[in-house]
Amino acid sequence: MTPKQQKFILLRADGITFDAIAKEINITKSTLIQWSKLFQKEIQEIQFHSFVAIREAHSWSQKKKYETLLQQLTKIDEGIMNADLSDATLKDLFTIKNSLSSSTN
Repeated sequence: MTPKQQKFILLRADGITFDAIAKEINITKSTLIQWSKLFQKEIQEIQFHSFVAIREAHSWSQKKKYETLLQQLTKIDEGIMNADLSDATLKDLFTIKNSLSSSTN
């Protein structure tokens, strides 16, 4: 495999058009179409690995987002549990109790 073919495979796997690749590596479009058939497996393999990497990165960011949310909710729960409610009115305590009861249902 030549360096131009290797570059073609990478560019094509990235979804670059035949016209753009032809200009960049100075090869005719008809040759690139032949190479596309010849190196179809290699192109698909690179695309697959790119897809997996993107999916893992997205999955990690989603996981991180949920972990951060859980940490924030835990801090809020701790704040509620440690709150000094001795100065709260009966109405305030009743409102808090109803609010907590409705959020758990």
